[in-house]
Amino acid sequence: MPHSQFSPFEPRRRVHKAENMLELIDILDAIAKVRIPMLRNELAEIRFDNNLGKRCIVQDGLSDWDFLGLALDQCRVLRPKADWLRCSRTQQSMNNRA
Repeated sequence: MPHSQFSPFEPRRRVHKAENMLELIDILDAIAKVRIPMLRNELAEIRFDNNLGKRCIVQDGLSDWDFLGLALDQCRVLRPKADWLRCSRTQQSMNNRA
């Protein structure tokens, strides 16, 4: 089935090959495009496993949107000290008030 016939909201099973988080997100370009150069550089630095090349990442029963959300959550696991992944102090104080 051609790529355009899949609904990004329907669960599906497929295997992605990517060396880093940028390559993985670029595979999902039908729903998300990363156009900010600094963000592209940061995502490219989030490499999988031991940096030995492309890894097979399985999307098993998740919609493309759910898979993208899971991938973005993993950025915090793989780069716990990255400033761009944390809430700003303003956001934190607003969350604490709610």
